[in-house]
Amino acid sequence: MANETIPNLPAATALDGSEELWAVQNGQDVKLTSAQLVGFGGLGSVIQVTAGGTGVTTLQNNALIIGQGNSPVATITPGTTGQFLTAQTAGPPQWSTFVPGASVTNITFGSTGLTPSSPTNGSVSVGGVLNVSAGGTGVTTLVGNALIVGNGTSGVTQSAVGAAGQILTGSASIPIWLAAGTAGQILQTNGTGLAPAWVDLPGTGVATISFGSTGLTPSTSASGAVTVSGTLGTGNGGTGLTTFTSGTAVYASSTSALATGTLPTTGGGTGLTSFTSGGAVYATSTSALTTGTLPIASGGTGATVATGTGNVVLATAPTVANATLTSPTLTSASINGLNGGAFGLRNVLINGAPTVDQRNSGATQTFTAGAALAYCVDRWYGYCTGANVTGRIIGIGGPSGSPALNAYQFTGAASVTGIWFAQRVLSTDSFFLAGNTATLSVTLASSTLTSVTWTAYYANTSNSFGTIASPTVTSIASGVFSVSSSLTRYTAQITMPSAATTGLQIVFSVGALVSGTWTIQNVQLEPGSVATPFERLPLPLLWQECQWYYQSFYGQIYISAATFTSYAGGTSVATLSPQMRTTPTITAPTLVSSSASWVGTGFNTTALSKSAVLVTPASTQNTVGAYAVYSSAASAEL
Repeated sequence: MANETIPNLPAATALDGSEELWAVQNGQDVKLTSAQLVGFGGLGSVIQVTAGGTGVTTLQNNALIIGQGNSPVATITPGTTGQFLTAQTAGPPQWSTFVPGASVTNITFGSTGLTPSSPTNGSVSVGGVLNVSAGGTGVTTLVGNALIVGNGTSGVTQSAVGAAGQILTGSASIPIWLAAGTAGQILQTNGTGLAPAWVDLPGTGVATISFGSTGLTPSTSASGAVTVSGTLGTGNGGTGLTTFTSGTAVYASSTSALATGTLPTTGGGTGLTSFTSGGAVYATSTSALTTGTLPIASGGTGATVATGTGNVVLATAPTVANATLTSPTLTSASINGLNGGAFGLRNVLINGAPTVDQRNSGATQTFTAGAALAYCVDRWYGYCTGANVTGRIIGIGGPSGSPALNAYQFTGAASVTGIWFAQRVLSTDSFFLAGNTATLSVTLASSTLTSVTWTAYYANTSNSFGTIASPTVTSIASGVFSVSSSLTRYTAQITMPSAATTGLQIVFSVGALVSGTWTIQNVQLEPGSVATPFERLPLPLLWQECQWYYQSFYGQIYISAATFTSYAGGTSVATLSPQMRTTPTITAPTLVSSSASWVGTGFNTTALSKSAVLVTPASTQNTVGAYAVYSSAASAEL
């Protein structure tokens, strides 16, 4: 059947499948209905799988299609956020929740040097340093431009950073950089195990050589090994001599020449080659010396034998008519004291022996570490750091076998870091040293330490030295005495500044006396540059000097009258003798003894002046005739 176009056909409507259509089948024209056409090959209202369809009419949004052979497809319901599609044995895959790391049951990095943040599960972060045995370097930082050097199984080492022109050379450990040579030099080996060195090219480094007017001459003037000969002249630091006289001197014979021989007087010598045994060397003129018996003109006797025991040589004769000097008379004679000072009272320090100990009466005193200074033996104070120490007066022999003397001795303790022993001197007792030289002398010993430090200060304002924590002093000088276990005398000269008119402070100190003892004896500060023997004062005078600063006293209160219904507290005025330096600070009195009718143990005190203290009982006394004896102390220390 031929194709034929039929124009102007209307659109088909309301088809029911029975409508006939023309087709060709096996070369023959046939007719078929529209229902047959739709059912051809599985086509219909639902396209089957065998016709390339799905076999279903609807599919769920976002569902996954699963094949079922020739049967209509199946679907997998969409999963939730974060789920994974996992396969199932003999069944369709399924959506399931996956926990990251859940499949890690254990993790370790062995000896690599790396360490996991968690060894079993979760998000694993790796830290640590990768060891050389695991292919790492074993270090965390590398120096820029440095060479990495192997170090066996240990972390790598690094060389220094080379500079421009340097050459890397081997060594027994890390290679080193050889500094660049100068232009024209070559690198020369120094043998096995030694670093090479830059040297001039043999035969080319010396173009010409000359020694000018030195007196030296070279074996060659151009190149090669140069051997020098000749005599170096004085103008170039030589002697100009080729031989010397045995046992003599080399001296200048002019401004440009040296000579050898006996040193003349013009060169500081004697001009002599031999001397008279037992004789003197003296000047015979302004330019010559001789040897022999010293003549009277040169200050000698002119004699070779003595004129007799006790004889005096007078005038110019070597013999004396009357060998005995009888009844000499001194006219307008003046005698100066040692070091320009008085014969007595040279020592500006008080109780330097030490002898007077009013506070402790020779008993042991404990110094508290880090506390304020504590006065101990009279006029001296001490303090310590690190741990408590003890100190006391001891009887001890002098350094040269003198009779038993007093000394002050500290005993160390574990953890002690320092000990100080010092005295402050009133301005009126030390102002005369200002602008002059003074000599400090002291006898010291330590059974364990080897050094003692001394320091001198002056007060910034008159007689005001401040505290240990807040000193108000200016340092003058200090030094160190090297000490031993034997008592030894040490001296030092101190140049006192002109400003040192406000009072002085002398301090001795040691470091960590953790065991053993430190002994101080015979401390003296005197004018002049000569250390004189230690000055010992009569004990009564020494006591008065000490009591001007500190003294203990006793007193008694007696109730003699009644006032109204109770009796007066009673009064006692204690006299201080000698008068003290200033109105003192009074220590709270201690009850020594009392009558049975005495009430209480306390007292009130008022310093009335430098020499009087008012003491009253702290409790009202109720009986006429009651009495009490008390003891106290007054301090006017600097």
